[in-house]
Amino acid sequence: MTEHNGRTSEPILDPDLEIVDSHHHLFDRPAGRFMFEDYLADASAGHNIVASVYVETQAMARTYGPAQLRAIGEVEFANGVAAMSDSGGYGPCRVSAAIVGYADLTSASPRESFSISRSRPHPNASVGYDRY
Repeated sequence: MTEHNGRTSEPILDPDLEIVDSHHHLFDRPAGRFMFEDYLADASAGHNIVASVYVETQAMARTYGPAQLRAIGEVEFANGVAAMSDSGGYGPCRVSAAIVGYADLTSASPRESFSISRSRPHPNASVGYDRY
C-alpha cells in the first residue's frame, strides 16, 4: 500500500494496464476542493490512467440565463479541462475525454433549446470515439 494525498491507496497490480476512469468530478466548494491538478496527481499515482469521463455535479453551473439551462456552464468548464489536457502540457492522461452533463431542455421551446448556448464543445470531448 502507498500513501497518496493523505490517503492510503491500493497496491498497483498491473502498472502497464491502460485504464479509462469512467467517473470523476471536479469541484471548488467551501466544503472541499478537487480540481484539475488534484485529479492529475491521483491519476499519476501509479495506475496507468489514460483518459477519464467527467460527470457533472452542478459545481460549475452558470449564474446567469434560464435556470433550466445553467448546468451547461459545467459542460463548458469540463470542455476547458479537456482542452487543457489535450495540449499535452499536463501529461499523457486525457482528462475529460468524455463528458456526462445535464440540461433540462423540456421547459424551453425547441428553438431556444438548440440556440441558448453559444459555446461549442471541444472537438474531442464527445462520446462515440476514442481520443487517447
